[in-house]
Amino acid sequence: MNIEEAINIAEQISDEMVLVAKPPLTWCSEALYIPLSDDFSIPKSVSDAGFEVVLDHEDLMTQLEYIRSKKASTRTIAEFVIHYAINDSWPEWFNDLPDAD
Repeated sequence: MNIEEAINIAEQISDEMVLVAKPPLTWCSEALYIPLSDDFSIPKSVSDAGFEVVLDHEDLMTQLEYIRSKKASTRTIAEFVIHYAINDSWPEWFNDLPDAD
């Protein structure tokens, strides 16, 4: 599954899960949901496979609330989430998107 596909199923995922992906982060980067280990880190086998944390489920759902107030394709939504995950801020083009009906 890629980041775009993972984000499309986010509402079906448990709150305890974290979205991880292999960099460089783009909409098509390989991604999966995992639970964090007891010390709140990603399991060594996951990091050894090249995955890094994108967002925890709560942060992901919060960002999806914001972007879904706009008309955006699933790919645009994925790029919005990635930008937020990397920069801890929305991309400048967010306000250029038309509002959802």
